[in-house]
Amino acid sequence: MSSRERPIDRQPIVDDVSARRGRQLGLPTCSRITSVTLRDLPSGRPPVKFIHLALNEIVGTPKSCLTGSARPRIVEAASRRVRRSGTRESMAPQPKPEGRRTRAEQRATTVKLILDTSEELFAQLGYYGVTIKDVADKMGIHPALIHYYFEGKRALFDAVFERRMEYAVTVRTAGLDAYEAKVGDRPTVEGALRAYYDGAFDVYVNEEDNWRHFGRIFAQVANAPGYGVEMLDAYLDPMVLRLIGLLQKALPDAAPEDLFWSFQFTSGAYSLILSRTGRIDRLSGGLCKSDDFVAVRERFVTFMAGGFNALYKRRKQKSK
Repeated sequence: MSSRERPIDRQPIVDDVSARRGRQLGLPTCSRITSVTLRDLPSGRPPVKFIHLALNEIVGTPKSCLTGSARPRIVEAASRRVRRSGTRESMAPQPKPEGRRTRAEQRATTVKLILDTSEELFAQLGYYGVTIKDVADKMGIHPALIHYYFEGKRALFDAVFERRMEYAVTVRTAGLDAYEAKVGDRPTVEGALRAYYDGAFDVYVNEEDNWRHFGRIFAQVANAPGYGVEMLDAYLDPMVLRLIGLLQKALPDAAPEDLFWSFQFTSGAYSLILSRTGRIDRLSGGLCKSDDFVAVRERFVTFMAGGFNALYKRRKQKSK
């Protein structure tokens, strides 16, 4: 069926309606009928193309599933649906029943589920260890549905990364804005680092919305060339340079290279913390936990500020 023949805008939807109706019709298990097939066909006297739509809108179903006893049952169900009101006038839009989600809401739910599942797998296996089929299998859907929303794995990974980074940038920008407004031209090293990092740790401390999965993805991207690293640069480089500017105000005669190296060490430690490898658990005999972000936040900035100040003091002593 060509795009001109399609009477409505299709939106594949992952829910239990399709599977339940398929079972009621006695369809083979390989059939997944979208909700547009049996639920959203226009009412009124059915043009033939609507019946064809009911036969053809089967997601990921082999051609053999459209033959045999399943085909008459689909036709009968589709015909009964579109004949229900009996007149073409009844094809006018009807008020949405209370409690029923709109297609936009269903689409948003589907996309979020795909992103959440992909994020979990990317965190566990890395970018190169995950395929579209892996995500589809974990969700119990056909890979074609994921390709409907995302052109490929790279587009899917980008979407996973971008939805978190946008929030991360917002939080860090707000932290720096508030700190600069408070201290003006008199920042301190520890104060600037807290403005940049403390808010970033909050989502991990509170275990919000599976952010810990993203933490591992961030660590992978930050420590490996290739996939995603250009997005990291685009999102964070302007804020990093802003932080360096604050640190330069705090240590006005510090060597710029010392500030950049100090940030490099700090950034590496931050990425290691987000990766949660469990090594500190083993080394400490359980005294420390790699997922104890409260303990991390209490110590991280104080330790890193000490490093910045130590390099600064050493250079000052050498210059005397």
